[in-house]
Amino acid sequence: MKKIIGLLWLAVLASGMLAFSGCEEDLDVERKNPDVNIGPVLDRIIAIVDNRSGERRSGEPVVLKQIDAQGEEVISEIGQFTTDASGEFEVKLQTGYYRAEFAYIPGTEPDILYDFEVKEDKIYYQVLIEDPDGDFDPHDVTVTLLDAKTGQSMAKKDFYLYQMVRGGGYDSLGHYTTGEDGKLVVEDLYKGTYRIKAAYYPQTRAAAYNTFDFAVGKKEANAYSFTVEPILFVDDFSWWNPSWNLINTSGVLQSVKVAPWYTYNPDGTLANGGTGKGQRCDMPRQSDIDKAIASNSEWKDEYIERRQALDSTGLQFTATFGILLYTGNDKCLPCWAMSLGSGPITGGIKTAACPEAPATFNMKVSVLANPGHIYSGNEWTIEANFRNNTDVGIWIEGGGYFLDGGQQVTHMVFDNPTIYDTPPISAPDHWNKIEAMVYGATPQTQILFTGGDLTARMRLLLTNIRLEEAY
Repeated sequence: MKKIIGLLWLAVLASGMLAFSGCEEDLDVERKNPDVNIGPVLDRIIAIVDNRSGERRSGEPVVLKQIDAQGEEVISEIGQFTTDASGEFEVKLQTGYYRAEFAYIPGTEPDILYDFEVKEDKIYYQVLIEDPDGDFDPHDVTVTLLDAKTGQSMAKKDFYLYQMVRGGGYDSLGHYTTGEDGKLVVEDLYKGTYRIKAAYYPQTRAAAYNTFDFAVGKKEANAYSFTVEPILFVDDFSWWNPSWNLINTSGVLQSVKVAPWYTYNPDGTLANGGTGKGQRCDMPRQSDIDKAIASNSEWKDEYIERRQALDSTGLQFTATFGILLYTGNDKCLPCWAMSLGSGPITGGIKTAACPEAPATFNMKVSVLANPGHIYSGNEWTIEANFRNNTDVGIWIEGGGYFLDGGQQVTHMVFDNPTIYDTPPISAPDHWNKIEAMVYGATPQTQILFTGGDLTARMRLLLTNIRLEEAY
C-alpha cells in the first residue's frame, strides 16, 4: 500500500497548515477532554484526529518510533500504543523527532507515516491523518454464496454483514439474503475490512457459522464469491468474554487473575468448591443468578449473559468427574479440562445433536487435545497427581459408527502424544489434532469425549471441538 510521510515539524509550520496550528494553543482549550489528570511521568499527550471528519480516532493502534532530524533513520522503537475514548494516549518522550505509524483502515498494514518534533515546553500534540488513497466515496459490492456440496449458487441464502472497527472488533451492519441467482449487491460500503457470516443449515449455532473476510475500496475487485461449508457444530470459545475474569460470583471486583479453573456439575452449572487451587467462579451458578435478580444486583445482567453464553454452546456435561474451564493465556489455549479421580468413570463432554442434518450422512469429528500439561510460573509442567499419558476416548450416541479394522464400533480410543513418550512426540504446549470419521450419522447423533482409560487418575485438556458433514 502507498506510504505517506507527513513531514510536519511543529517548529516550522508553514502558513498553509493552519488546520494544525490549534495544537499550539493552551492544553485546556485544545483538548476535548480537559479534565484528564496528566501524570508527571506521562508528560506528553498525543491525539489522533481524522483530518477530513474531525473525528477523534479512539481505539487506534499507533506504533511510535524515534527518528533523526532528517526523517531518514529510525533511532529507536518506542512501542505500540492504543488511543483511549478521547482519541489520545500518554507517553513519556524526550525532546527530539518522532514518527507515528498508522493503518488508516483497521486491520490493514500501516499506510500513514507521520513525523513530528517534541519540544521541551509542549505537552499536547495533535496528529491529523487522512486516507492516503483519497478513497472517500461508497462502493457497491457483489456477494455470491456457493454451496460447498454442489458447487452451485445458494438462492435465498441468509447472511450477516459486519465491518471491522479500530481495536479489532466488528460492528454489525445487518441481515441480508441472496437472490434467486445466489447473488446480492450490497450498496454504499465505504473503504474498509468487512466480514460475512453464513450457516449452511438455518438453525446452526452461531459458533459454527462460516466466516469470510474481504476488503472494499477503489483498488479492490468489490465482487466476491464465498463457499459455504456444511459445518454442524463448533465450540472454539468464541463465546468467552475475557472481561468476565474480573468478577467472581460474590460480585467482588478482582484485579488479579489467579488460577482460572472452573468446575462444573453434570448439568452444566458451576460446582461448589472445585479442584483448582485459587479457583475463580466467574461462570455463575443458577443460584447466583437468582440471588442477583432478587437483590437487583448491578451484576445481574452480566451474570445472565455469562450463563446464556455457556448454554449457547449446546455442550452437555455428563461426567462423574470434574469438568473444568481454563480461560487460557498467551501460552495455552482456552480449553475444557476433564479431571478424573480414581475408580470407574462414566460420561464426559457431549456435543449437541444436529437436527437439520440429512437423514443419514458421514460426519468428520475433530478436536485439539493436550494430555494434562499446565503453564504455571512461566514454565510448562506435568501435573504430578495425574497420569501423563492421557488418550482420548470418543463415543457415538444416537446413530452412526466408526470403522476399526473393518469392524463397526461406536467407541474408539485415540492416541494423545506427550513429551514423555519414547521417542518424545511433542513439546508440552503442543496440541494434538485428533480426527475421526463417523459413518451413517443421523440428526440425533451426539459425540461424547472422555479419557481413554476410565479407571485411572488423569487430566485431559480439550478445545476446538468441530463436527462437519463429509461430502
